[in-house]
Amino acid sequence: MTIFLPKERAFRFLTKLWTLFILVAIVFLVLNPKFLSPEYLKSMFTGYGNYLWPMYIFILVARVPLVFPPTPVLFLGFLLFPNLKVLIVLLVLFSTLLSAAFFYFFAGHSGLSEYFHRNYPKQTAKIELMLSKPRAVWFVIIWSLTPIAPIDLLCVIAGVVRLPFRYLIIGMIIGQLPILFAYAYLGHLFFL
Repeated sequence: MTIFLPKERAFRFLTKLWTLFILVAIVFLVLNPKFLSPEYLKSMFTGYGNYLWPMYIFILVARVPLVFPPTPVLFLGFLLFPNLKVLIVLLVLFSTLLSAAFFYFFAGHSGLSEYFHRNYPKQTAKIELMLSKPRAVWFVIIWSLTPIAPIDLLCVIAGVVRLPFRYLIIGMIIGQLPILFAYAYLGHLFFL
């Protein structure tokens, strides 16, 4: 028997389920920090031999619906393929753009757009007006350049307020490339 839930209830349920998943993962990693050590990660993945590249590509794609941030996957790539930093940066950028498309269109089909337009019409209209102009690319660039700003949230907001998709993608490419290359060539000073 199939049960159909209204979009808002389904979205709330999935949000709670995802939040629970993230909390369990955080508790697990706090109790078992060895799983985050570079040595452990490298030893775990190098056992895949010829399947290392397909495994890494799978992780890049799977992180999108799991709302997993790209930065740890980027550093994992640097750990596994230290001589291929430019390729890793480009693959992570592609993954980030894939994520952008997923969340941009998810916001439009999930009922989020209708929810915000119905419950917060003035605020939504104001943001929509601001982000409907070409200068919206600058907002996306600045957001993308900020290492602590969740890029997937930006994509959901862009989908809710119907920011033209091309502005989102152009802004993300311009904003993400410098930070990804900075991680590639300066990240070892802090993380690796």
